[in-house]
Amino acid sequence: MAPKPVKPNRLAIDALKPTAEKYETSVIGYPGLIVRVWPNKKRVFLYRHRQDGNLHRIALRAVTLAEAITEWSQERQAAKQGVDVAGRRQEERQQKKLKRISDRRDPTVAELASRYVVEYAKRHKRSWEADKRFLDRLVVPDLGPVKAKSVRRADVHALVHRIARKTPIQANRVLAVVRKLFSFALDAGVIESHPCLRMKAPAAENARVRVLTDLEIKTVWNASATLLDPTVADALRLQLLTACRISEVIRAVPAEFDLKAGVWTVPGSRTKNKLDHVVPLTDSAAAIVRARCAAGEYLFAWPTAMGCLAADVMSHQLLDALPRLDLQHFTTHDLRRTVATRLSELGIDREVRERVLNHKDRSVMGIHYDKYDKFKEKHEALTAWARLLDSIVSSKASQVVELRQRSAKRRAH
Repeated sequence: MAPKPVKPNRLAIDALKPTAEKYETSVIGYPGLIVRVWPNKKRVFLYRHRQDGNLHRIALRAVTLAEAITEWSQERQAAKQGVDVAGRRQEERQQKKLKRISDRRDPTVAELASRYVVEYAKRHKRSWEADKRFLDRLVVPDLGPVKAKSVRRADVHALVHRIARKTPIQANRVLAVVRKLFSFALDAGVIESHPCLRMKAPAAENARVRVLTDLEIKTVWNASATLLDPTVADALRLQLLTACRISEVIRAVPAEFDLKAGVWTVPGSRTKNKLDHVVPLTDSAAAIVRARCAAGEYLFAWPTAMGCLAADVMSHQLLDALPRLDLQHFTTHDLRRTVATRLSELGIDREVRERVLNHKDRSVMGIHYDKYDKFKEKHEALTAWARLLDSIVSSKASQVVELRQRSAKRRAH
């Protein structure tokens, strides 16, 4: 049984109830204006008319009844004048489809950057957020409107060297991202030649050797809230105690910690080598975690989109604090190097240091046979370091037993 025509008012349209199957009903006083009601309550307007002996239905773009009546009037007038309304709509759809295909084959740099982030960076790079920041802040404002296939080598060279005049190392990073962006475009068939293939980085980079002195470590550890934000300070302290990467520290959540067992398990989804990293917690580290577990979803909550400290926020906070702390420039990665160096000074074997730092063992033995994670040795190493660290920050005489002496005795036997 066909549903009754509906009155031409919003309340009557809204009162149409969905059924198990879609159905259509006409609007009184407007010949050919149809309302289609779907089972999911969605309502669309159609214009039904006969032209050249054939019955046609075209979907209207209107959302409200008033918009539908206006559009219905226009289409009805065009049909009376002999315009093939249905054919015109079909042609419009075809043109839109061709434009979508053309845009996909020939995107601008801005459109290509969006595709790169979604289709490649998020799937394959843990540092995809850094790539997105470089693209959004430095590449798209300059090259965004340009068609990707029209970008010349000179365009990339000019962009990178303009950045290099102020921040040389950042220019190197931008070039690396742009190179990856156009490699993605080449693989996707968007471009036929790579505009920055074999392009040299504008700035020379030297391997970092920064290791903090005892006085610098003490200054960072004991920094007051007026010198260094307490959340940032706690993140730096936990990094010093565990030697974890700062990205692993700032995204830590309470569920990763077993304070009773004194263990922090960093999931492989957040580690560089994609393997779970089991970190022994010393008393000092556990105290920081215990105090921050009430911070919320993350240990180091911060007003970012994710809800926790981000790597760039951490870098900016530290950079801003250095003049107040009266310290020479250092990065969070320098703290990892500092811990590794101190562990070596304490006589900790290289293999144990590598496990503390969660470096992947790429030897045949490590890959295929030796699956022991050296938790006991890692615990001993971090405990020895925690004692030394306590003596540094409290200016006490060191109570650390030099493990170098133990190693020497073992070799002697």
